[in-house]
Amino acid sequence: MSSEAGSPAPVPDSAPRKRGIVSRGVAFVAWMSLLFSLGAWIVVRFGDAWAPATFLMFGPRWVLPIVPACAFFLTLIARRRSIPVATVALIVAGGPAMGFVFPIPGNETDSAPMRVLTCNLHNARIEGAAIAKLVQEMNPDVAAFQESNSVRQFTNFAPPNWHVHRAAGLVLVSRYPIRKAEVLGTDSTSEHGLVATYELETPRGLLTVFNLHFATPRDALAKVASGQADGWKELEENSAIRRAQSENVAAAATKVRGAVLILGDFNTPTESVVFKKAWSNFEDAFAMAGWGWGYTFRIKRTAVRIDHILLRNGKAAHCWVGPDIGSPHRPVLADVRWSQD
Repeated sequence: MSSEAGSPAPVPDSAPRKRGIVSRGVAFVAWMSLLFSLGAWIVVRFGDAWAPATFLMFGPRWVLPIVPACAFFLTLIARRRSIPVATVALIVAGGPAMGFVFPIPGNETDSAPMRVLTCNLHNARIEGAAIAKLVQEMNPDVAAFQESNSVRQFTNFAPPNWHVHRAAGLVLVSRYPIRKAEVLGTDSTSEHGLVATYELETPRGLLTVFNLHFATPRDALAKVASGQADGWKELEENSAIRRAQSENVAAAATKVRGAVLILGDFNTPTESVVFKKAWSNFEDAFAMAGWGWGYTFRIKRTAVRIDHILLRNGKAAHCWVGPDIGSPHRPVLADVRWSQD
């Protein structure tokens, strides 16, 4: 009896308490990852209105899913009740925050499709044979190129099968006769941009095409990334230039009667407030009929969708990003069905 009375009291098991702390900690991480993903999605939608949002919009958004992916892994181990929260966070980060697109059903019209292509050659040393191979394999009816630095790149395109117009680094290759061509701007860094417009005689009637290249934010982004003080100001100035360029071309395109096709390197993602406001009267072919992220400009650390095909009086039945031909810009193609005027 005396030995039992003198024995030490049992020590409470601390394992459940520790597990509870870990579980609550993982739940907190899961909710924070969701707030992070939603915050990134909201911020990127203010691109070109707020310099930090502009930097995120052009930056390596592929890093965004890393945080919710880690949270999802932790919930699998220690807090399965929080898996739905981490899953939503991962979907938001990898989906809308990164610009993922689902095709919109029901884009069929009565007319036969016209295949169109746009590609910025980026002044790269791309041989004419590579461009001819791209056109042969993709088989477009109308192809617009920007930053072409050599006449020899298009010697393979000759009448009567092709009609070609070159001006200030812009090239239009068309299976349809080019009835009229006019250069609206000769400098991608000016408020008018580098822009040419064409009137094509197509089986469905007159089609007005705009081929454009707008100011790049590349230098400003590099300065911000390297911590240079004037980088933020230059980034804001670039947004202002692209705003003026977009508004000027959109105004010119709005005045045109009938079907309009706008192709080129806008140097502006679709999340941009500039893009959403200036081009609200036109349909974005990839947003309408594309699938996935659709990144058209790819370099080592980032990828972004800045090359676009816009339409008026037409619907894109399909839209996709083409193969690498040696430029950091990938071609964008769309099968367009024009509605009747």
